[in-house]
Amino acid sequence: MAGYIGSKASVVSSGAERKKTFAITTTTTALTGLVYTPTKVHVFHNGVRLVDGTDFTATNSTSITLTVAAESGDQVVVVSYATFQTSDTVSASAGGTFAGNVAFGANATFGDNDKAVFGAGSDLQIYHDGSHSYISDLGTGPLRITTDGTGILLNKGTSESMGRFLIDGAVELFHNNVKKIETTATGINVAGQATLTSGQLNFAGSISDPNGAAYIWRPADNTLAFGTANEERMRITAAGNVGIGTAVPETTLEIKSTGTSIAGLKGHILVSDETAVAANVGGGVLLEGNYTTAGDDAVFGAIKGLKENGTSGNYAGALAFYSRPHGGLATERMRIDSSGHLLVGKTSANNTDVGTTIYSTLGFSSTRSGGVVGILNRTTNDGDIMQFRKSGTAVGSIGNFSTTVVYLAGNANGLKIVAPAAGVDAFGPSTTTGGNRDNTMDIGWSSNRFDDIFATNGTIQTSDRNEKQDVAALTATEMLVAARISGLFKTFRWIDSVADKGDNARTHTGVIAQDVQSAFIAEGLDSGDYALFTSATWWETQTDVAAVEADEDNEIEAADAYTRTDTFDTLDEAPDGATERTRMGIRYPELLAFVGSYNEQRFASIETRLAALAGN
Repeated sequence: MAGYIGSKASVVSSGAERKKTFAITTTTTALTGLVYTPTKVHVFHNGVRLVDGTDFTATNSTSITLTVAAESGDQVVVVSYATFQTSDTVSASAGGTFAGNVAFGANATFGDNDKAVFGAGSDLQIYHDGSHSYISDLGTGPLRITTDGTGILLNKGTSESMGRFLIDGAVELFHNNVKKIETTATGINVAGQATLTSGQLNFAGSISDPNGAAYIWRPADNTLAFGTANEERMRITAAGNVGIGTAVPETTLEIKSTGTSIAGLKGHILVSDETAVAANVGGGVLLEGNYTTAGDDAVFGAIKGLKENGTSGNYAGALAFYSRPHGGLATERMRIDSSGHLLVGKTSANNTDVGTTIYSTLGFSSTRSGGVVGILNRTTNDGDIMQFRKSGTAVGSIGNFSTTVVYLAGNANGLKIVAPAAGVDAFGPSTTTGGNRDNTMDIGWSSNRFDDIFATNGTIQTSDRNEKQDVAALTATEMLVAARISGLFKTFRWIDSVADKGDNARTHTGVIAQDVQSAFIAEGLDSGDYALFTSATWWETQTDVAAVEADEDNEIEAADAYTRTDTFDTLDEAPDGATERTRMGIRYPELLAFVGSYNEQRFASIETRLAALAGN
């Protein structure tokens, strides 16, 4: 038998009621929060039905206005209802369509796979298939879930949050009731780890630590930046250049630093070798490139920072440079050791191993078992091959003058060696560029004398008449001086020789310069006007130099203690406390010629007198 809502009789009105009770607490005429159809509502005030249009106004479907206000303690009941006609009856077996609203006072129950269908084309369907529940949108437009409340919540019952969509606020996604993703006014916050298993991550804004400590962002088109502690640390530009500590890298990798240094260094790249403690262990950088047109690559060289010894706790380090021969492995060619010495072809700073050492404090040394130790080559022009400086000022040089002359020069003059190919096999004075410097230089001086001069032949002194003037015989006064000097020859021993050799010091013959000076003074002449007499004054200081022991690398050789004497030509050059020294000298060839001239003139006078006596 078919079932019906309402009567199966002829078409009459029936209805479905909705009731709402108001317990009045304060004088009011407004009843709100209602849903009703105008003209289909009854109002009861304290059990008395009011007349629509006289006792109340109900026209907007959501509120009712009382003509006479209800007082505190009153009760107002509003009953709304909808009507349908008996023609709208629906068969439980055949189905049908309601023309008006249908209100349920209890559940509307659907079985498995029974659907609540909405839309003329059955666009929206809500159902359960026995295993899963579905809200299925089959229409052409979007599925909209709207609310005028505070938001939309997705929960497991009331115990666990899965998602929240808040009005004018965040969208929050949860895992096991813990919030993992939250949208904000500036972007999105992620709690925990974000994993990209495939595809790519595109940036239009930034990814940052919610505490502001670290972030990744897009400062410009095709540019990516990384930051920590609210400061940018690294940037990858549109050109692919990577800058660490700079936002405008000009090369593939550019590193700048102004922060805390490691071992006094900033702007560094740290490459570490964690091998067990041993000599020559350390981090390095391999340098490679293509060695075939097919694009095959190989290591060409390397730079390595290495531990200099195998002692635990000792961090003395060196910097080594490697190159690679064809068919071989990269081999160390040069090293800067922990003392700052530059080692080429060797690994230890000494003077015995083959190779070259440029010391950080004592110059350089070069060692090899055969062949030339070093070459300094000037290709074309004459000039200095090596120059010597003091405080930046040139004080001497070694160079070449043509292919036959090598010169050693000071800052005013020099000494040159002439090869036989030039027609001369000798050395002599030169200019600072290797030219001739005739009759300008002495060998030694008053405060810096040679001892003995050994030669096969005697010295040759120029005596050409064409280069002399004022040639004259000794004057009568000069004869008297020469006579005095003739009696001044004595024997003597040098004080320094006696101090050095004792009784073995030999006896010399000669004159005393002060006696010669007195001979001139006695006859009213100035000895300084005569070349046979010399006198020089200088100032000197003496410094005690302590003994020096050799170091383990033979960089410093052992030396005994000694007293160093420094000389100064003028008082202005000498330091305070310097001792003034004067040394007188005699040019014996000049002295002997002076005395000899006296003797010749005296002998001639004697012979003249003897001849006169013989004539008488």
